[in-house]
Amino acid sequence: MTIAIHQPHFFPWLGYFHKIINSDAFVFYDDVQFERRYFQNRAQIKDPNAETRWFGVPVKKTDRSALINQIEISDEFFDPDSLLSTLKNYYRKAPFFDDYFDSIAEIINTKNPSLLDMNLKSTKLFLDLWEIKTPLHLSSELKLVEHEKNLKLVEICKLLSADTYFAGRGGRKYMATEKFDENNIKIEWQHFEPDKVRYPQINGEFVPGLSGLDGLFNIGHEALLDLIVKLPKTVES
Repeated sequence: MTIAIHQPHFFPWLGYFHKIINSDAFVFYDDVQFERRYFQNRAQIKDPNAETRWFGVPVKKTDRSALINQIEISDEFFDPDSLLSTLKNYYRKAPFFDDYFDSIAEIINTKNPSLLDMNLKSTKLFLDLWEIKTPLHLSSELKLVEHEKNLKLVEICKLLSADTYFAGRGGRKYMATEKFDENNIKIEWQHFEPDKVRYPQINGEFVPGLSGLDGLFNIGHEALLDLIVKLPKTVES
């Protein structure tokens, strides 16, 4: 059994979904430290000048050690109408914009959600459209006892009876692979290349690595899923 583990992101990019689709179970790593100015509360989209722009929600000030599942969206600075207006200004001419805008607006207009709640809804929007049934878990619900980050990942694998951990390439920088070896857990390294997941985009030349929203608006969910599943799992040993 193969599992993947990742912090919950706001309207994730396609590499995030590549992980979920190629796993037998997926764990939202929600009880780790929130990273400011990162993808946990924002995503990248493309403006009419073919420039990459941040699209996200402001969060309340907290202690720097706050966990993702403790983060709340700022009532003072969050403006759903402005956020949705940005999407309209950037994508209203996209072929499939009208097919998905209302569903996205419903998520963004949810009254006073936690960041975790919004991130889960933004991810499940895609999975529901694609009818992807990969079991989803929250790490906070697994009642982990380990504290060291490598041992926490190993513990999650063991609790879910996984013999393979599907890891992003960035994990090579910090993962103590021997901890997995000691517990007979194989590591497969994801090798997702965003530049190879090309599709027609409005507003100029193709820009890789954007939120999945860009793909939805430009080519629709069926064609977008087809692009992802056609990629090999592409792991490095």
